[in-house]
Amino acid sequence: MPDGHDVGSRRIFAAWLTGFMLAVAAGNVTAQGDQVWSQEAVSPAINQKGLSVTQTFSAPQPVHPQAVITSVRVQRQTRTLGQLGSVLCTAPGAGRCVVLFGSHTSTQAFNGLPANQTFYLTHTLVGHGPQTPPAFVRSELSVWYSVGPSLQGQHGKSATPDTP
Repeated sequence: MPDGHDVGSRRIFAAWLTGFMLAVAAGNVTAQGDQVWSQEAVSPAINQKGLSVTQTFSAPQPVHPQAVITSVRVQRQTRTLGQLGSVLCTAPGAGRCVVLFGSHTSTQAFNGLPANQTFYLTHTLVGHGPQTPPAFVRSELSVWYSVGPSLQGQHGKSATPDTP
């Protein structure tokens, strides 16, 4: 038979779990009122080292035209043994760019740009010659943005950025 302390701990845990689930369901509203759009994609096959493939990311839902970026996070995953180089840009191979390091990168380099900005994530396997088996890169791009206090609640989903 459980003692009173065990029952109390279970109640606290149940209350915490309920609050956590409600926060997730509500979209994790931040104090600043930032909103986020996210998109996931798998790259085309990389069959040759030294050649690049590009993934394109755009807001999947309407974003207020006056909204501006406050933070960007990119996660990428591949199962290749080769060294993968990746660059995130605001135009194909040009514009404002950030070189990615590791499996995820958070940056404020795009702050102030329009939140409906299209991004181009280019991957290159370092080296020369065939890549066997072909490599695929699974990527997720999350763009946090602010629409200003008078415009909040009109578009998008609220969230809290995960900064390492």
